[in-house]
Amino acid sequence: MRETLMPLGIGEIEVVTDASIALYGATDGAPGLVVIAGTGSICCGINSRGKRSCAGGWGPIAGDEGGGAWLARRGARVTGVDLTPAQLETARRMSEETGIAMELLEANAEDVPLPDESFDLALSEYGASIWCDPYKWIPEAARLLRPGGELAFLCNSPLAVICSPDTPDGKVGKQLVRPLFGLHRMDWEGEDGTDFHLPHGEMFRLLRDSGFEVEGLWEIQASESAEDHSYYDFVSAEWARQWPAEEIWKVRKRG
Repeated sequence: MRETLMPLGIGEIEVVTDASIALYGATDGAPGLVVIAGTGSICCGINSRGKRSCAGGWGPIAGDEGGGAWLARRGARVTGVDLTPAQLETARRMSEETGIAMELLEANAEDVPLPDESFDLALSEYGASIWCDPYKWIPEAARLLRPGGELAFLCNSPLAVICSPDTPDGKVGKQLVRPLFGLHRMDWEGEDGTDFHLPHGEMFRLLRDSGFEVEGLWEIQASESAEDHSYYDFVSAEWARQWPAEEIWKVRKRG
């Protein structure tokens, strides 16, 4: 790359992550902070003097502060639960390559074969949060967490779902095409998968009835620099700049 760019007068190359792009897209260079967390994690910020700094985002070997590997390296007991053997095999291989010990369990998040009050923190990023029945997995998460434990999960927004046509190649549009009331199980036409979504009011009730207090709900807005993705094309960047396609919930178990 350097040999290609040098003749063009470009003498310095800096490798950054897409979080830096998200930072500038959100702040336009003004002081600010962006935090992205899920399977991995990264935090980027810029101060009033224009100095930029990032933490994490380089994978389990180089960093990823806040991710499962990062937590395990600092003494946390990390357990991964998944129904898919291939996903678990990838996780086992990465665990062996990095020397980071994790307990990996093939199980359904609606019924995890572990004792009550086993954990202090539970995370779901497009796993249990959309592919398990919330009336089952959320009470199960409450059972597994100790009093004061936290649950954080990422999912689609109900608005994006009720603007989604029931066709295999359907894209999220600017019209409501299905009712919000009664939103729960989604069996999409022409697809094998099933996912689950609840309106905000019902989600609040379910979380409180399961023993949680809601500490935060963040509706994600796409940055001005966001572009349409060639694979995850069910929602356009233009749509997501105007309405939330995704949202993050953070709740804490009472007690």
